[in-house]
Order: sequence, then C-alpha cells, then structure tokens
Amino acid sequence: RRLKASRRDGRRTPLDRHALVVARPLPYLYLARDVLSGAGIPFETLDTLPLAAEPYAAALDLVIEFVARSFTRGPLTALLRSPHFQFRIDDRKVTREAVLQADLALAEGRYLGGFDRLARLAAADDALPAVRAAHAAAAFLAPLEESRPFVDHIDRLVTFLLTHDRQPADDAPERDRRQRVQAAVMGALTGLAEAYRRHDPSDSGTVEDLAPAIRRWLGAQTFATRTGEAGVQIVDAQAARFGDFDEVQLMGLVDGEWPERPRRNIFYPQSLLSQLEPARPEQVDVHRERDLLRAGRAAFRDLIGLAHTRTHVSTFALEADAVVEPSVLIDDIGAFGLATEASIVDATVRVFAHEALAQAPHVTNGLAAPVAAWARARLEDPARANALARRSGRFHGEAGPWEMPRVSVSRLETYLKCPFQFYAKNVLRLDEEPEDEVTRSPLERGRFLHELFETFFHDWQQRGHGRITADTIDEARELFAEVCAPALASLGPAEAGLERAHLLGSAVAPGIADRVFAMEAERPSDIRRRLMEYDLDGAFAFSAVDGTTRTVRLRAKIDRVDLLDDGSFRLIDYKTSYVMDRRLALQLPIYSACVRDRLSQQEGRDVPASEAMYVSFEGQKSVVSLEARGKTFDELVTEAGHRLTGALDDIAAGHYPPRPHQKSLCKMCAYVTVCREPGGINDEAPGVPYEGAEE
Repeated sequence: RRLKASRRDGRRTPLDRHALVVARPLPYLYLARDVLSGAGIPFETLDTLPLAAEPYAAALDLVIEFVARSFTRGPLTALLRSPHFQFRIDDRKVTREAVLQADLALAEGRYLGGFDRLARLAAADDALPAVRAAHAAAAFLAPLEESRPFVDHIDRLVTFLLTHDRQPADDAPERDRRQRVQAAVMGALTGLAEAYRRHDPSDSGTVEDLAPAIRRWLGAQTFATRTGEAGVQIVDAQAARFGDFDEVQLMGLVDGEWPERPRRNIFYPQSLLSQLEPARPEQVDVHRERDLLRAGRAAFRDLIGLAHTRTHVSTFALEADAVVEPSVLIDDIGAFGLATEASIVDATVRVFAHEALAQAPHVTNGLAAPVAAWARARLEDPARANALARRSGRFHGEAGPWEMPRVSVSRLETYLKCPFQFYAKNVLRLDEEPEDEVTRSPLERGRFLHELFETFFHDWQQRGHGRITADTIDEARELFAEVCAPALASLGPAEAGLERAHLLGSAVAPGIADRVFAMEAERPSDIRRRLMEYDLDGAFAFSAVDGTTRTVRLRAKIDRVDLLDDGSFRLIDYKTSYVMDRRLALQLPIYSACVRDRLSQQEGRDVPASEAMYVSFEGQKSVVSLEARGKTFDELVTEAGHRLTGALDDIAAGHYPPRPHQKSLCKMCAYVTVCREPGGINDEAPGVPYEGAEE
C-alpha cells in the first residue's frame, strides 16, 4: 500500500531500490507470492525454497501412490485429474468430464483396485476412455510393483513423467517457474539414479521401498525463487548489510528472531563446554550471552542506517494464535539519533485484485485478461446487478418456480433441514461423491434390517403370537435368530460375524433385536395385528398457516402400524441411527394423520393414534416418541401440516436459500462444495442467519 501510495504521489523510485529485510526467509517467501503478486508488484529474491513443497514435486507422489496402492480408485482418479499430466486414448485427450464418469462407474461397480480387474474393465467393449487411459498408465507402471534394481524404477518414473507431461498455457504466469521446477525434479531423480548406479547398483526392491529415499532426496533439494523482472528485493538480515537501497523495511521484529536466540548444543551441556574456554569458566557463559546480544544490537544498528532515504520497522503480536513479544531492539531505535514517525497508510485505497472486484464501484483495469473478461461479463448482467443490490434473487437462493413431481414427506423433511440440500439433490439431481466401500452402503444396510424385521413379525404373527412380553421374549429371540441365519449367510464371513453381533447382541451389549422387543414388552397394550410396510396412496387434507385447508396427494410406505386391542393404533418408523429433530419432523405426525383417516374410513369409526415413535436401531436413544410438553397430539399434527404446506409453497416458488437448520449439518453435507452457505467457501454475500441453531 505504501509503494502504491508513493507512486500516486509522484515518487517513482525504482522498485529494486526497495528492500524487505527478514531474519528468516520463511514464511515470508511464501507470503510474497500471494501478497505482492496479488497487488501486481514484482519482487526478487536470491533465496531458495524447499523443492518438495512445489506442486510438480508433489505430483510425483501421485504416481508412486497409484502403484503402491494397487491402482485403487482414489489414487487412479487423482492421477488422471492432476493438472501436471496429460493422458490420451486414440489420439484424444482424456478430459475431466471423462475422469468423472469413470470415477462414478468404478464406484458403482465396486472397483477396489488390482491390475487384473482394471485390465478386464478396460478390455470391455463399452470401456470408458478414462478407464482405458488408467489401464495404459498402470500397464507401464506395473513393473514398479516388482522387486527390481532401484535404478530401473527411477528410469521408469522419469520416462512416465516426460511422456505424460502437460505444459501450462503459453500465457500462464507460472510457466517459467514450473519448467524450472520440473527440471530440478528431473535433475534430482537423475542424480539419485546415478548415486545408486555408482555406489550400489544391486540394491533392489519395489517402488514402496524406493519411495522413502526419493522423498528424502527431494526434501534435501532447494529451489531458487525469482520473478524474471526487477522488483522489490527480499533479502535476509545477513545479506542486507551489503546492499545499496533507498528504502528498507525490517519485517517481523519479535523476540527470538531479532536478535536470534543462541543455539544450544544438544549433545553436551554448557557446563561441560565452558571448561574448554579460557580462565574463569563460571563467567564464560555470561560473557558469551552478552557478546551475542552486543553483536545483535550492532548488526541492527547497521540495518537501521542502511537506507539512503527511510527505514521502516514493523512487528506483530500473534503467531499461530500464540502471543509473541516485540523485540528488545525496538527500544534502541530512539538512541540512534534518527528522526522517527508513525507510518499511516490509507487502508481504504484498493491495491489488490480481490479488492478491485469486491468493493464498489468495481474496477477491472489492471486485472489479468481472463479475470477482467469474466468480471465484466458478470457486471454487465443487469439481473445479477439487481440481485446484488437487493441482497437476494437468483444468486441468493431463488431458482424460479418448480413443480415437485411427487410429494414425498421424507424429501420435505430434507427441505426443512436445508433448502439448498433439497435443491441440489432433487432439483439439480447432483450425485453425492461416491466412496469406496468394501461393505454395504448405509442405504443397503437399512433395507437389509427393514426386511429382516418384516419377515420376523410376519412369521411371529403366523404362529399366533401377539405382543412380545417378558415371558415370550426368549422365544422371539430364537425365531429372530432363525430368520437372520439365511440372510447372514449371504454376507462375507467378516461382515456376517460383525452383523450377527449387532443384531443378536453379545455378552457386553444388547443387540438391535433387544431394542425392538423391549419396546413392545414395556408397553401394556396388546397388539391385535401388525401392518408391515403399510402403503399410503391418496389425497389428504391439511391445515395451512393462513387457516385454509389444502389437499395434498401423498404416496408413502410406512414401516409398521400396530392395531391395538383398545381400538387405537401405534405408528412406528424404523431408523438405522439418525432420528429427525422433532421440531422439524413430518413423518410421524403426517403419517399418523393419514393412517387415522384411512383406518377410520375402513372401519366406519374414529381410529385414533395412541402413540407414534421412531425406533432407532443403533442411535443413542432406542425410542423417540412424538410428544411435546403442553401440546396435544392433534396440535402437533396441525403444526406439522403448517410446515408441510409451507415447504410445498416455498418449493413451488423456487425458494432454496442455503439455510441449514443446524450449522453442524454442513460438516456432513455431500453438497458443501457447490453451496453458498453464509461464511462458507463459496459464500458471496451475507446470508440469512441460521434458524434454530445455537450461537
């Protein structure tokens, strides 16, 4: 900001006459790339950075991981997606869209790695281009899995890197840097191969055995940084004393760096080393500390007087959330006999590209050509300009009218939890990120459990039993074990053993069956009949907030409805673990109202609901009933009708703001990468506060 302010005032001192002096190069060299480059200020440094920290060096790990993990889906897609590599099939480039299609196909096909399995997939007539490209890469790299001389492995890695190298665009600002990094990595690998060839040519193993040596070798290499044009000089405190500058800024004057703390010997105590010094060893340590402090003060005095025009000093108070103290050398500045002043910089003047885009009026001059073109396209859109002015509109949760093809209560609960999640899943129909699962998915396991209990209660009723009681619970366990036996036999041995313990329990914990049976045994009402997987399909009336009655056609399948001897019914909804917040729950009250209406029509009398509950197979609470303090069952049903009709109206209007009911839901959301949740990674403007969330 100060450099640009001086330019605006007409003081056009050459940039290479300015110096930033640091005690230690890191992290300032990393920060300079973002801060100075973001402000459009070129800089120069003669220091070096770790070669292993460069992106191209990290890309080498993708190749090694691809082989070391037997070509599994994660490393496979990471390698194909890498911007450092280019793969071709039939002289056509493998695009990111093709990689995404292959990723989804491999996930659906339960691909868990292995060269033979990958070869069979690539040989199929309908094989995707990305799968064929992955197989070609695996075929070339497969010898790395074998125990061979390390020299051969390194040569194969170098050949692969050169064959599939993707150069950045001609106008990319990082092109020169990337080419130099690539040359440094190739030189490091070639040097390592030459070391093996000269000193231990017979040393052999797999690429996993070689990987630590490659990482250590690259970790010991450094990479010279430069921008290719004259700019602000970034120099360390030792080299700065030999420079010739007009303006100097001493960065980060904090205790421990200015002056640098003396380094202790980690092998020998100071008391032992002091005996090697001349006379009066008890004072040697004191004199040594004093001499180091004097040398530090003298070096600091030289730096203060280094600039021809002005020297700036700055400090900070926090480092990684830890409080740091200013350097004691700052107190010496007043004794140097120089005029001092506090530097005041106008922080409202825009100097960075992000400030030019974010602050109104928007300025596109000085931005990179692609960035400026995109910014102008967005600014010239009148609809967007109006939306931003209103802090709402189609860029803030409004997508236009949309008709829900089929009213689903569970989908409406998703809308109440987060409207944007409903929009991404049901309107845009975005697929969730697939995961490698050796076992069944949560959805498949939920269906498995539902079918087991449906079969069990059907057989239980066929035997003439009603409610499970304390006297019949052992017989129920035996029958449930018989029902589970053929289902568990269809699973793998390891998964079957684990699932058997979950279902039937063990000596240390009750099973899922015990939870369900205990729920019945604890309730006094006898069960006349159980309706399993009860179908609902019809039009039902609900009360809206405005007092009107709305007719909604619903189609659903209820896990279980118990017809009790007292003439009422009990509605049960099975949950694997998660139970909906009762403040948003729709399934229990809405289903209860619909079942009451249907049963009353069938029997010609009012059939009330005595209870509605969630039975959680593995949650913290096994039974969660629909109840609220001070409210009747009918009042709960009325409130649920208000929520249902309100959600339908908002969906029809296309209102999908990123407004999760609880902020913690964002941590588990599958659509967080495309969400504009307030304060999130894609947030554009302040949004609606969270409803029902704790501060």
